[in-house]
Formats: sequence, structure tokens, C-alpha cells
Amino acid sequence: MRTPFLTFCDDTRESVTSTLHAEGVKEPTKRDVLKKLLSLWQALSDEDKDGYKQKVALAKANSAKEEDVADTSSISPSNEQDVANSARSGVVAPSWHPTIETLRESVLAPNSALSPAAQRMRAIYYLRSIGSPEAIEILCATLKSHAVNPPHSPLLRHEIAYVLGQLQDEAACEVLESVLNDPSDNVMVRHECAEALGAIGAARSLPLLSQLAASATSDPEIQQTCEVARDFALWKATGGEESGAARPDVVCACMLSPYSSHDPAPSDPALDSLSTAEVGAILHDIQRPLFERYKAMFHLRNRGGSAAVTQLGLALTDDTSSALLRHEVAFVLGQMQHPAALGALETSLERTDEHSMVRHEAAEALGSLEFPAEGSAEASGSMGGTEAPLLARCLALLRRHCHEEHEPDPVVRESCDVALDANDYWVSAMQQDDVPTGSEHAGFKEHKNSFELSNAHFNIKMDSGNV
Repeated sequence: MRTPFLTFCDDTRESVTSTLHAEGVKEPTKRDVLKKLLSLWQALSDEDKDGYKQKVALAKANSAKEEDVADTSSISPSNEQDVANSARSGVVAPSWHPTIETLRESVLAPNSALSPAAQRMRAIYYLRSIGSPEAIEILCATLKSHAVNPPHSPLLRHEIAYVLGQLQDEAACEVLESVLNDPSDNVMVRHECAEALGAIGAARSLPLLSQLAASATSDPEIQQTCEVARDFALWKATGGEESGAARPDVVCACMLSPYSSHDPAPSDPALDSLSTAEVGAILHDIQRPLFERYKAMFHLRNRGGSAAVTQLGLALTDDTSSALLRHEVAFVLGQMQHPAALGALETSLERTDEHSMVRHEAAEALGSLEFPAEGSAEASGSMGGTEAPLLARCLALLRRHCHEEHEPDPVVRESCDVALDANDYWVSAMQQDDVPTGSEHAGFKEHKNSFELSNAHFNIKMDSGNV
């Protein structure tokens, strides 16, 4: 499903790539192109953006007239193998064109071999791409179904809460508040509900967020999340200008955030003039309010580069003040996709005494890292004294933690399986060289031309499509 921005990318990508070449960028990366596209998109007038919205609406209308959408609530023998392969590779088979009812059944079904976590995760993000009231109702129904249907895993329900926050529709507030206010529910799920309420920023949620932020009986992760969510909602309610410091005019693409996620805190413009190490010092300062440390964290993410990754990695491995902060750092490192994050994420995942929500986020982040092509000088890393390609090292780590005999935490195991699925998809999407038949990426090669990146990748949490 194309969005106005992705349609703009389709129309503009070739010229942007040519422009980068002319500017001396010999081999523009996906991130280089995305930053340039974002800067051009944000510079468009409302009238020009409306033109792309109308183009998308017309395409949808024509599509509805030209083809009947297949209802795949039952799998026919002819496509059974395609769907089975899709469950592992993470690529939805070309024959899979789900109706809203098929998506409802897929998401609401308990986790099983017939409905694996990775495939259900894709259904969740397919619903996010739809974003209709009915899609939100399905997501809310799944989130609140824990009381009557315990087989829904905390990982799945926490991801649904995240998606509801990204959709920013107040219709989800009642369910999010209900789950957050239930002390018997999973901490990771409740945390994500609080963060979603902060992203939505509805006035109705402030009393509950304030109450739990001040509660001495709350789990520390819940208390801290509600504190950040409350502060963010208040920050937005005051126009986001509580410091009086307005961000300077954008003069280059690197000043823009290359991420379209709705974050739990803003990147602080007051940090623009500081060095990366100085911003890192704010992130590491346990005496500062958590909201300030969050702003430094997202500033480092938006700044990018290996030095920023180093500062974030130190927070992930060395901080002892907040599991909530460490889990958000792991998520941010996954968004950045920088190979320099491998060591810190590996350390976090291997710590069996670390909080489950941190290890789960580290696992999913590992699945989204981009690595240099094999054979390059940067493509080797040390593991147990043996030089191995970084990708192989990452995959071996995730596969090891997929097995119950090595990893007792079911949330972490499931996250590793999801991460492998994401890696299969993302690495294959980024590397356009031929993939040998029978390799673990062959499934993507067979289907990549018939499936939208924007609907599929669930750890990057970007709406960038295949830019």
C-alpha cells in the first residue's frame, strides 16, 4: 500500500540519486537517499502534497475496480507451500492479499505453528498501514484480549500497543489506559501502553499518567514510562517550546530526523551546538530527569554516525539506573542500523540478568543492522578468537537464543525469531546481488517485486518504503 510520501519517493528517487552523484557521493546509501527525499518532501507546499494524496486515492479507487481481493482465510493446496515458506522467510507470498477480516483472524489467533509470531507481526503492521477505524478496532481487541485469551504473547501485545501509539488516534486511549492500569498484566505491555498514550497526547490520559508517575507502588519501569509520557504530553500541550529555543532553519538534510516514528521525547535543538561526547554525557547523567536524557538519546540518533552509536552503546551496556532507558537505547540502535552497534547489542542480549524488555529490544535491533558486503575490510569481526563476517556473527547469536535449551525467556526467544525474519527481509532488500537458489534469502528474491517494504519491516518502524 503506497502512501503520498512513498509515491513522491517513486517519482523523485532517480533524480535524487543523480543529484547525490553530482554532489560527489559515488555510491549513495539508502540513508543518504532517504535524507534527501525527506528534505525535499518537507519543503513541498501543502498544495503539492495534496496532489500526491489525490494520486494515492485515485490509485486505490482504480485498484478496487480492477481486481477482486483474494480472501485467504483458508489456504488452498496450490499456495500452501508459498505460505509455509513465507512464515519463516518473513515474506508474504504473492498470493497473500488479505482482506480486513483475514487480518482480524490472523492477529486474533493464538500464537502457533500455523500462525507464527513473525507472520502475525506483519499482519499487525499491515493493519497499521491501513490505519482505518476498523483496523484500530482489531488491534484494540487483540490488545485487551489477554484476560480471555492468554496465548497472545507479551511481545505481540506490546507491539500492538506501539502501533496504536504510532497511529495517534484517541479511539485507542480507553483500551490503552485499561491495560496500563491493570497491575496484573505484563510490565512490558503496560509500559508500551503508557508510551503510546504519551505519543497520542490526549488530555484524558494525563490524570492516569500523572498518578502512576507519582505512585511509589508502581513497577519502576511503569513509573518511569509514565513520567516520560506525562512530560512529553505536557511538552506537546505547551507547543513544544518550554525552553524558548526554536530549532534553526534547516539548511542541510542532516538536520532532519530520517525516522518517521512518533518518539516518546523530542530531539532537543539546544543540543545542536554540543559535541557528540557532550550530548552523550547528558544521556549518561543519572542525576538528570529521564525526559532530558531521552531528548539527548534521540538527538544522538538523529545526528547519526559511529561516534553517536558509541555513546548510545555505552548507555546500553554501562547504565544501571533505568531498564526503561536501556530498552529505548536498544530500540534506537535498531533504528540506526549501524554495524558499530553489534557489540553493545550482543552484550545486552547475552546478559541473562538483564531485564527482559531490554534483551527483547536488543534482539530485534540485531535483526535490523546493516553490515558491509562480505570481503570488505569492515566486514570482519572477532567472535571467540575466530574472524567471522559480522552478519554471520549476528545471525549465529540470534539463532542460539531462539532455542529453549539456551534461552529460557520465551519473550526473548520469540524476539530472536522475529529478528531473524526481519534480517532475512531487510538484508535481502538492501543487497540487490543475485541470491543463490536454496539460500536463506532466496524466498525474498522470489517475492521482493510483489511485496511492499513499507508494510513489512517491523523493527525499523519507518514509513520509508523501498527508498
